[in-house]
Amino acid sequence: MVMWRRMNKGRRAMFSSRTPMPSARDWATGASMYAGTPSVDHPGRRLPGLVAACLVPPVYPVGTRIVRMTTDDVLHDDQHVAHSTTTTRAPPPSPPKPEPPEPIRPRSSLATADPVKRETDVRSSPRSVTLSRVTSSEMISIRAAAARNNADWCASVCRSHGIPGAFGETAWWSSRRTPLYYPDAITLHHDAVPTDFLAEIDTASPGCSIKDSFATLDLTSSGFVELFNAQWIHRPAGLPASATPALRTERVSTAAQLRDWQAAWHGGDGTPDVFRPALLDDPSVVVLAVHRGEVLSGGVVLNRSTGLIGLSNLFAVNSSDVTAIWSSAIAAAAGHFPGFPLVGYEHGDDLAHAQASGFAALGALRIWLRDS
Repeated sequence: MVMWRRMNKGRRAMFSSRTPMPSARDWATGASMYAGTPSVDHPGRRLPGLVAACLVPPVYPVGTRIVRMTTDDVLHDDQHVAHSTTTTRAPPPSPPKPEPPEPIRPRSSLATADPVKRETDVRSSPRSVTLSRVTSSEMISIRAAAARNNADWCASVCRSHGIPGAFGETAWWSSRRTPLYYPDAITLHHDAVPTDFLAEIDTASPGCSIKDSFATLDLTSSGFVELFNAQWIHRPAGLPASATPALRTERVSTAAQLRDWQAAWHGGDGTPDVFRPALLDDPSVVVLAVHRGEVLSGGVVLNRSTGLIGLSNLFAVNSSDVTAIWSSAIAAAAGHFPGFPLVGYEHGDDLAHAQASGFAALGALRIWLRDS
């Protein structure tokens, strides 16, 4: 069981939204762990004849006596009683007011704006995206939004360690070595190139890692090796979550709770210093513990960015609880952030569990490591 946790942890730890890149020392000593959406005046608009007749009264010659009659008079045409006998010139017809055009609505807020250039604290509920109907360019835009969400999460972890990060137009990076399992740079746009970020990060010391969010880069000439590939995943907001999840979720709110959570997340001795208490003060982050009764059975991290909720670092202490923990995590996300779609990335068995829970694969990403 411990071995399962370690192997599963290895898969989760592959620099996904759930776990970042190991240091050179870790790879040297435990590499096997980590293997693997016509009105009258407007010819273009047709109105019924009765409406048009009402809009355009007949024009009478000067001097004609115009008799106005009530509805009751019309209904009793054998008793026409004139209510006015004033002789006057007929008034000119008034043109009808044109109806305002109906606004054109985008198919998806994620598909019509570059997510890299939007602010990250939008609190309004987004429209969900039906992946079966989106174009390839829209799919790329959703992947870019997922990559930005993941970069926001990595930036939060770095801030909790006092490590600064920077967002460029096509990438996020940190000039200092990031915490264990976390990348030094993440591409945010499909046309990012190595020169956008390589000069900004520490490539001199071992352990530098890059998250190529669109699997478009070749970094071998810069001394990197391809570590593994994974898939971005997306779950629309409209999909129902379990009304009664099998396991209970509770927000981690104290340093002691976070320490126990991190030990279970790591699943072995020598728990690394990744998740620090300062992370609990970040308003965009929710760390959740999943319990069976009073026993900690697993956990997950949720992070909010523009129109999306990232789901990362999901783990199960026992393999038999994996499906229930996915269900509980999705239900908890709907409770904390109702009306928002979920994104993340997975590979291997974890990808299969995600897809069984209603997530769809968006496209590939690639992790690169420079260990010398």
